[in-house]
Amino acid sequence: MAKHPHPAEHISWRAVESSNIEAVGWDAHHRMYVKFKNGGIYMYEGVTRQRVVCAARAGSVGHYINTEIIPNYAAVKIWTTVSQP
Repeated sequence: MAKHPHPAEHISWRAVESSNIEAVGWDAHHRMYVKFKNGGIYMYEGVTRQRVVCAARAGSVGHYINTEIIPNYAAVKIWTTVSQP
């Protein structure tokens, strides 16, 4: 099984304006990261830095990710925030 990086390791993050997404990021291994405001982080393999920048600059970040990233790249949920009771 491939080892996935901890969300804080070697990822360049870019904050975005979105109702659900806090930031998008990328690493040197062509992986895109999407950090949701609810704390979840998803990783997409094989995404170029150019596509990540396009997502960050899109008029609707969520729409771009839903139409250009999700249908074309496999996602792995790598982080979930645990709620405190």
